[in-house]
Amino acid sequence: MSPEPKTPKEAAEALYSTTPRAISCAMLKEYGIEATAAQAEEITREVLSLNLYWASVAIELYLPQFHAVMFDYLLELVRRDWSGQFKLSHAKWAGYRQEMEDRQRTYAKAAESDGSPLAVQTEMGALLEDRGTVREEDRSRFLALLVDVVQAETYSELLKGLG
Repeated sequence: MSPEPKTPKEAAEALYSTTPRAISCAMLKEYGIEATAAQAEEITREVLSLNLYWASVAIELYLPQFHAVMFDYLLELVRRDWSGQFKLSHAKWAGYRQEMEDRQRTYAKAAESDGSPLAVQTEMGALLEDRGTVREEDRSRFLALLVDVVQAETYSELLKGLG
């Protein structure tokens, strides 16, 4: 494990290092979910958006004075790996930024009403079901995947000592 971050830039890099990368068809299959490459890419974008939401929440909670600079740097790190590690070359970065901001508002509403990461993950699952990306019969398997790849607590733990 890397040493504890000491600067906002190092903290953003630590957040980025824990952010899951591309969700592949093979990974989905491990959870019993059949998906096309396009569906896996859409799931990757949503998982990324949800992880960025929780990273933003952690920054706001522990280092609010650095939120703008840290979150912008975190987004820059994601942008650099957009086509590489995230395998999102079919999606345009500029379009994703707007999508991510919309999702953050949606996730914030879900968090306000219940407060738990599971409620927010369930909201994300419902969005993907509504769009036909995840089948209703795969809901519980998809939520199991989210428990493994959404880093809400990890982000908070990384920043807790810096605030």
